[in-house]
Amino acid sequence: MPTPDNSALPKIALHLFLIALVILLVIIVGGYWLAVRAMHPVHLITQTAQVHGGEVCLRSTMGHGSRFEIWLPLVEGSDYDEHGRKDTLAIPVQLSTSG
Repeated sequence: MPTPDNSALPKIALHLFLIALVILLVIIVGGYWLAVRAMHPVHLITQTAQVHGGEVCLRSTMGHGSRFEIWLPLVEGSDYDEHGRKDTLAIPVQLSTSG
């Protein structure tokens, strides 16, 4: 019975290792990209609160999801509703999209 030729095994092992390394790198880069995109709204909320001197509150309840609240200081001489809130739709706010 002839003996099998195992001379190609180290080359195959090296190729499998390099393929696994490339797949791992793609997973890491893709995960980072997805995390940055998912956190972008949170970054905008935090930046809005910082621009206006307010704070961001996060309330999370098991089974009911999460709720973000932005607490901003009141502006003197403005019109407020019965709850003390001001309509800020008419106030232009520039947010930087650079990270």
